[in-house]
Amino acid sequence: MHIYLRAYGHLEHYLQQGEYAGDDQQWVKLKTDSLSIKSIIRSLGIPDQEVCFLVRNGEFMDWDEQVQEGDRIELIPPIEGG
Repeated sequence: MHIYLRAYGHLEHYLQQGEYAGDDQQWVKLKTDSLSIKSIIRSLGIPDQEVCFLVRNGEFMDWDEQVQEGDRIELIPPIEGG
């Protein structure tokens, strides 16, 4: 199964192992056998606490939800600054 991941802020460097999706250099195409977004994120070496929000196809999703072929998942870190 293939899904597309996009990360923001400091999370971007975790996606360097993926394959960029066509001309869109912001989305990374990732082949996975896992259905759990939590296990996919952990397999990339991303600590749970570094992801504040998960967005699937434009809608917020929970950590325990399953992904499907072609899903576009955005990883959003906690807001920083002052």
